[in-house]
Amino acid sequence: MGSPSETQRRLALASEIASQITDQALCVVVGGSVGYGADSSVKPETDVDMPIVCSIENIGGLMSNAFFRNGAPEAAVSMFADGVIGFFNVSRIVDGIEVNTFIYEPRVYEEFCLQRSGVIGFKTTKPPSTQDAYLFDATHVMFDRDVRAHEGGFLYEKPALLDGRFYGGMPRNDYLIRSVCVWEHDSFFQAMRERVWSSVITRLIAEHGPEPDVTQFNVLNSLYAYSHKRHQVPPDVQEAVRQETSKRLLAQAS
Repeated sequence: MGSPSETQRRLALASEIASQITDQALCVVVGGSVGYGADSSVKPETDVDMPIVCSIENIGGLMSNAFFRNGAPEAAVSMFADGVIGFFNVSRIVDGIEVNTFIYEPRVYEEFCLQRSGVIGFKTTKPPSTQDAYLFDATHVMFDRDVRAHEGGFLYEKPALLDGRFYGGMPRNDYLIRSVCVWEHDSFFQAMRERVWSSVITRLIAEHGPEPDVTQFNVLNSLYAYSHKRHQVPPDVQEAVRQETSKRLLAQAS
């Protein structure tokens, strides 16, 4: 069982970081187990996954902040500014908590979340060559991420779809399962949530027909957290995804 105090420590830390970059970031989200699991699965060793959406024009200002300064090679920032990569990460230990931020360029972030195109990322440490994922029918798949050494780190890729099929994956999962938006500019997160859900329901219908059997084909199955470690996802969070799916399928049919 997790701890409310551990959850609050992490959310307070994320909020503090976000408060320092409100002039640069369009959106700062706490996802992963801190977002969906909250008090049920957050433990002293739990890290924080924090996607951040930041424009190319503002990346210099963001990287001058104390948390981000010298947290990524200059080559990574340059590749981001030149459009070679769509995101990179900066990780630090703060007050004994590992904080993993993933900085996304807005257009790339939107295109990936809406299943329109894949995304190329950069890490200083070599990521796994393959990634686990789940489809609407809970089928477990693995895909190659085309990891290759580049500029003192590694490039890797995430496709928008897998052979035309939807799979759950960060950061679009943050809109489908409970997460915590600690900062957004001009309702960025709320607007994206509506668009992501709409695109996912459209994809579910495209793959499994206008009236899919939601006991077999559903959004919840596609979420890694649910299909891989269901015991960490609280029942109320599972039910919220089921209800949202059913509600939107009904609205689509009317």
